[in-house]
Amino acid sequence: MNLILLGALIYLVPDAVHAFTRAHPPALTRFLTQVLLSESFQTLVHIGVTAIWILPVFGARPVVRLVWACGSASVHLVLSHWFYYDWVNDVKGIDGGLLGFLMWTVPMIASSLAHDILAGQSDHGRAARTLLAWGAAAMALGYAFSCLNLMTPPNTLREASGSRLTEPPFVPPTRPVNLWTMSQRAGTVFYMTFAAGLSLAL
Repeated sequence: MNLILLGALIYLVPDAVHAFTRAHPPALTRFLTQVLLSESFQTLVHIGVTAIWILPVFGARPVVRLVWACGSASVHLVLSHWFYYDWVNDVKGIDGGLLGFLMWTVPMIASSLAHDILAGQSDHGRAARTLLAWGAAAMALGYAFSCLNLMTPPNTLREASGSRLTEPPFVPPTRPVNLWTMSQRAGTVFYMTFAAGLSLAL
């Protein structure tokens, strides 16, 4: 809870000072709606909310934690397909917006599994190789799923090339951006899966 409150202060106070010192400050209800739906849900708040979300399984066996992470990711994907992806982009959410904790579950559970690997392995070299392998697998999985974006028609910037691969991470997309695209703003499943893998590898 302390992390959530700290994040809320860091993210909201500067916006509040800026908004209400203008010549024409916004209505209080409009300001609160905007900051609660978009500005307040950033990194620190997501970490705090996600920590609460995974508490029921944090000490459980690895398979239980994996099921929890996959379940959370699946719920996020279904809601994104239904309405959430468009909504979070409309309100200019950050790091996944209001429901971002569902996807932040993936890297946080991955970190708990990394702890298990390090704590249970006296050979640090072998532990590092295990983390690198799992990290590479998670990055490949995130990228492979982002290639489902190829099911959408190409835009006018580039004609269909017949490639079965979309642009790799860190390269701007040339196809329509949707819920299959790795997106930091929307906190998409594939972005967070790739990020978890990159963190494990690093």
